[in-house]
Formats: sequence, C-alpha cells, structure tokens
Amino acid sequence: MYAAEHPDYPEAEDSVVSILGNDPMLAEVLMSSEHGPQVVHHLGTHLDEVVQLASMPPHLRIAHVARLEARLSAPKPKPVTNAPAPVPTVGGGAAASKDPERMSVEDWMAWRNSQR
Repeated sequence: MYAAEHPDYPEAEDSVVSILGNDPMLAEVLMSSEHGPQVVHHLGTHLDEVVQLASMPPHLRIAHVARLEARLSAPKPKPVTNAPAPVPTVGGGAAASKDPERMSVEDWMAWRNSQR
C-alpha cells in the first residue's frame, strides 16, 4: 500500500484537498487510477501545481492529472555509464603456413600447386 510506504502521505493528501476542495470528478479519477496515490503524493509535495490545478476548469484538471500520472508511472530510463567502449576483437587472418620441409608429400604437392 502506497500510503504505508510514505509516512507523509496523509499530510500531502490533506494539502491537496484543502486547496482543491471537493471535486468529485477529480476524486473519482484519482481513486480509480492505479497510480492515484502516487499522483496525490506528488501534488501534495508540489503545492504550486495544485494551485495551478485549482484555477483550471474541471476537464483540464483531468487532462493535467492524466499527463502527470503518465509521467510518474513511466519506467525510469537506464542510467548512462561512463565505462569505456569494449575492446575491439581481433579478426581472423590467414592461416599459418606449414614449413614445406616438414610437410608430407601430399601436403607439399598441394602447397606447391597452390603457389602456381
């Protein structure tokens, strides 16, 4: 439960209600949202945003809260690392050739024919 993990949640909620008053549409949106408590907590700690909401018509309040919910529930981007780039791998080159003096007759003939 979100409120149990954030001890300042009740105070944040009271701050939002004291500024916005009774807005049944907004309350319904927040209570039906999976991230409603997180949105209320954010608003309660950003009272300037709540004051801005209070000056909006109801339909714009809902849109603003929906955008806020999307932003708060978005997955956090992976941190960028300062690690150096991986070391390049060494590509394969030509196979090492055998010493012709140590080759079998068949290998020497194949080697000699490939030299032509």
